[in-house]
Amino acid sequence: MILLIKVSENSFVSDSSLFQAVSQVAKMQDYNQNAESYEVVLRPNRSTSGKEVLIFLAVIGVVSMIIAIAFAFAGYWLILPFTGLELLALTIAFYLTAREGKRCEVISINGFSVKVAKGWSGLVECWKNGPEIEYEFPTIWARLEIVKPKSRLYPDKLFICHSGTRVEIGHFLPEDERKELALHLKNRLIAVS
Repeated sequence: MILLIKVSENSFVSDSSLFQAVSQVAKMQDYNQNAESYEVVLRPNRSTSGKEVLIFLAVIGVVSMIIAIAFAFAGYWLILPFTGLELLALTIAFYLTAREGKRCEVISINGFSVKVAKGWSGLVECWKNGPEIEYEFPTIWARLEIVKPKSRLYPDKLFICHSGTRVEIGHFLPEDERKELALHLKNRLIAVS
């Protein structure tokens, strides 16, 4: 999973321990000059691009169809529709995986509010058509909550809470990155309160 963190230059310099901890998975960019505001952009790991997926599907499709046509000429014509169904199922699976990989969560913290926006990322900016859903909490009353599952088979869940409203963040991050995010957000909330 990739965790992109955007902070202003001044606030990042004062927090060098975070850079050492997440330098393997973080890309730092300066998006505003206000040292009071802080923004974290979370995206799941996307190991392949759309072009690579299309090339893979094309190669698998051509090879499968050549084999299916060869069997059809040998008299086993029933293999053709099943090959088509197999390729359709593979295409749907890759589409759903690629769509899930475009999730995007933006957590903005300033002196007045904590904003959580969730949606699907576009190619250039984080939001293609604006966030799908947004939450805003007063910074002074916002708190982080880590919920432990009943079974060890499930990961912990991280929530930002305020007066009965809980918003899960970073559900696609690995457990260690989610805990690191929780620690860093907690420190930020304390710093701006």
